[in-house]
Amino acid sequence: MRISVKILLLTLSVFVLMAAISGCPKAPPGDAGLVEPPMPPPEQVSDEGPSAEPGTLAEALKSVKAPDSYEMTMTMDDKEMVQLVSLKDGAVVKVVIKDEADTIFIDMAEKTMLVYDAEDKTAMSLPMEEDEDMPVIGTDMLEQDVEIAGSEDVDGIACWIVETTMKGEEDKAKLWIEKETGLMRKGEAEDESMVFKYDRINEVPDEEFKLPEGVEVTDLADIMGGAKED
Repeated sequence: MRISVKILLLTLSVFVLMAAISGCPKAPPGDAGLVEPPMPPPEQVSDEGPSAEPGTLAEALKSVKAPDSYEMTMTMDDKEMVQLVSLKDGAVVKVVIKDEADTIFIDMAEKTMLVYDAEDKTAMSLPMEEDEDMPVIGTDMLEQDVEIAGSEDVDGIACWIVETTMKGEEDKAKLWIEKETGLMRKGEAEDESMVFKYDRINEVPDEEFKLPEGVEVTDLADIMGGAKED
């Protein structure tokens, strides 16, 4: 079967895409590009203080209701990647990543990764490590102990604005996080941007996270084992 190098790189190194966005120097203090949350006039402030936004991204995410499933289209540099995501109790359990040539099915419970070639109607099983992270771009990959910089709508959807980094990284990106679901809606750096569109929130059927019936699956581990014996 034909395996798309592009989609394997997307699957195994998808966090690099986020690094490409965040590859700008840290913003100077008082960056005018940030949108400050509006404060009510003094006469509207109660004795208990104004009804303010959460102070940090970590606090904000405690108030969101993560969806059970969704279809995400990520656009960066005029290129698109589509992911179907299934979650349980807020944790990602299954992902489908679609590419022009192939489709990858990942099941974290089973620790399986299947690369499906729709043209040949064949699939290859790739090994996964027990502690391997799920290749989904989301808030779990971000440092969350950062202040909420403001609020703004993206395509009519209310979002928090934060400046943060990927875990273990130093360069910052400006991100828009949806208030209702905690999903990323937009990311920006100095001269690059990433846009996320969502469809079928809570409506992706379980069948779409499975290989079509009758597909012949080749286990790469068996092939590699046979090669070592030879």
